[in-house]
Amino acid sequence: MSKKKQATNNTEATKVGVSRRDLFKGAGILGAGALLTTTTAKTVSAATPNKSLDVSDRWYIKKVSKATTEYDLSKTQRFNEREGSVRGPGYQNYVGEEKEKERAEAAREIRERGLKENIPGWSLLDQALAHAAGYSSRFNNVMLQSSPISARTPEEIGAPPYNETPEVAAKHLKRAAIALGCADVGITALRREWTYSVGGDGRKIEFADVDQVIEEDDRRIIPNKMNNIIVVLIPQPLDAIHCGQTLLGGGYTGNLAYRLGAWTEGAIAEFIRSLGYNAMPEQNNTFITVPHAIEAGLGELGRHNRLIHPDYSMNNRLFPILTDMPLAHDQPIDFGVQEFCKTCMKCAEECPAGCISFDRDPTWEIKGPWNNPGHKAWFEDAVKCRWNMSIENCANCQSACPYTKKNHTKIHAAVKATIAKTSAFNGMIASMDDMFAYGIGKDPKNWWDLDLPRFGHYEL
Repeated sequence: MSKKKQATNNTEATKVGVSRRDLFKGAGILGAGALLTTTTAKTVSAATPNKSLDVSDRWYIKKVSKATTEYDLSKTQRFNEREGSVRGPGYQNYVGEEKEKERAEAAREIRERGLKENIPGWSLLDQALAHAAGYSSRFNNVMLQSSPISARTPEEIGAPPYNETPEVAAKHLKRAAIALGCADVGITALRREWTYSVGGDGRKIEFADVDQVIEEDDRRIIPNKMNNIIVVLIPQPLDAIHCGQTLLGGGYTGNLAYRLGAWTEGAIAEFIRSLGYNAMPEQNNTFITVPHAIEAGLGELGRHNRLIHPDYSMNNRLFPILTDMPLAHDQPIDFGVQEFCKTCMKCAEECPAGCISFDRDPTWEIKGPWNNPGHKAWFEDAVKCRWNMSIENCANCQSACPYTKKNHTKIHAAVKATIAKTSAFNGMIASMDDMFAYGIGKDPKNWWDLDLPRFGHYEL
């Protein structure tokens, strides 16, 4: 049983919280962290970010010329998302048709039992909310199309062309992206090595000297001139994430983020088209988003082989938009995650499927053919994850991460700054996170009585 489940089932531990001894120990650790951060050039109070999440306001985050994840793109091959990934039909290649059918039947039985027995997290209320959050894939088909929905170019409406420098254009693009609903946004160059050879829809993905994206039954042709990629971050509802292996924790949260993401990136694409440029918004069909997001300065690669954002942690979904709009690129960032993940291991401890590595250091060696080689990481067993997710709708790794916090307080800023400046306190900080019961699973029954912000997103 994981620490999270133990704490959730231990009502006395929940009531008492922390012992007096642990409280003094934690205060000492926090004092050490605060003392360390005050030795830097700026004060902790300056670490509170503004709405645009500008790195300059989070002074402990360094812009770096090279991402903290090591890459060797000579070892990276364009990946077949349709057959190689566990997201689509490729999953059956790894587990077999019969096992997949058995698992689907087990999932159906759990949902039926949740309805009949009114099980928290699987009740009629919970299932209705999860369905409502992801009610229609037809909506995605409209918002994520590569051609204009209703946008008209400056030429079509008789306006002068938009003709700003890449730096000014990037500023305007980011302001629009935030205004249209994203929590953070980064820009980088498209890497074709991180573009699927076959998309999730089964079509081949090719590049050619064409003016616009060409959609055919068996292939998608992308203009060579579309070489800038914008990565949009949408956070998931935080209180629901802590409801763990339920439809609230893993169904409603993911569904809502993907629907909000589809609207936001579709709207950003229309903004770009209205300025006279091509835009192709995507989700998991065309590009490998995480490495592009890292190159675009949105975060670092964590132990779960996904992005950790400085403020939204693992509790995020990423959405890429390809464009030919000239845009200045962002730099990768370093805020100590790679070193912290070597010590912390909380996501691995709380993974019920055992799919996250406990190795201290990342490696070049992949776990299976579902991993694309060419970067140094803690590679996950994605088949085990999908097997568990097919029933449990798990969000344990996202909830357990010490960076997943509700409020950006000065104490939390001090801890993040400490991690960014030195690895000396990493073990104590991870223990302190447990001591104060952060990441502990919450009872999904109580979620319906919480005073929630809109979409479950807490403003920073």
